[in-house]
Amino acid sequence: MSAINAGETDLLLLDLENGPLKCRVAPEMGGSIYSFDYKAGQKIQPLMRPAWGEDAHLITDFASWPLVPFSNRILHGKFRFGGKDYRVPVTWLGYPHASHGHGWERPWRVERHDETRCDLSFAFDDEIAWPFPYKAEQNFSLSENALDLRLSLVNSGDKPMPAGLGHHPYFPKPPGTTLQAKIGGLWEVDKDVIPTRRIPVPPRYDFSSPKALDDAELDHCFDGYEGLMEIVWPGRPVTLRVSSSENLRHWVVYTPAGKDFFCAEPVSHMPDAVNRMDAMETGLQILQPGQSLTADYRFEIAVIKPE
Repeated sequence: MSAINAGETDLLLLDLENGPLKCRVAPEMGGSIYSFDYKAGQKIQPLMRPAWGEDAHLITDFASWPLVPFSNRILHGKFRFGGKDYRVPVTWLGYPHASHGHGWERPWRVERHDETRCDLSFAFDDEIAWPFPYKAEQNFSLSENALDLRLSLVNSGDKPMPAGLGHHPYFPKPPGTTLQAKIGGLWEVDKDVIPTRRIPVPPRYDFSSPKALDDAELDHCFDGYEGLMEIVWPGRPVTLRVSSSENLRHWVVYTPAGKDFFCAEPVSHMPDAVNRMDAMETGLQILQPGQSLTADYRFEIAVIKPE
């Protein structure tokens, strides 16, 4: 356990280390991952984009963060569910829409921490922000070759709630970085990055074989994701394979132009799913009181160039 200075406050970090892998978790900053690295001698290869040191004061500065109880956007923060109309606050991150739930905006409680594992919890009950109380947990476990992460959600209220889960990892994108995954379809988006229609995956967005990300510009959701992606960084000692549970059938890819990072997010549902209850395969779940939803991730290294 350690602390750094983030802006004008000390930020608690939980250190996990096993063999060549090290992960740092920031419970007070949205239960986020601060860094995830591979060490070879004196050299360090970031497997996720590391947080920006003392300048890290926004959640978008961190390596990865939880999406609970929904991922991506809800159009203008409005939806109809169970015969009632709801309006929830829009967020600066998704303006003018509600975005990514609430876990990323608030601190998480440390339930357990040792050398290779930590468990965090989060309880939410704010009827104005979200009319469905819930509890969430994150469980991090580090082996010598992988980081395992479980994110879970339980409906702690007395009525059904729409629900979804995900994590928002940022990966390094040096020149020549490739990404590979099998997917089914692509959702086209409007200027506000809200899905408009589903189409077959066009060749320029086909990741079935390794695709270079140098000139890619995406902020899209794919469906039919088969639960495995591989990231290769040419000239670096390890590649990264990310596997996820079967209920994470949607895949959001964000490759901002001119940046040295990208996001590839296995999530449970498409953007604005709560407003598309009649659409095909949105992935949104309806949790009855006491029911739970779980998402599993495994970030596994493959050494291709021993140091």
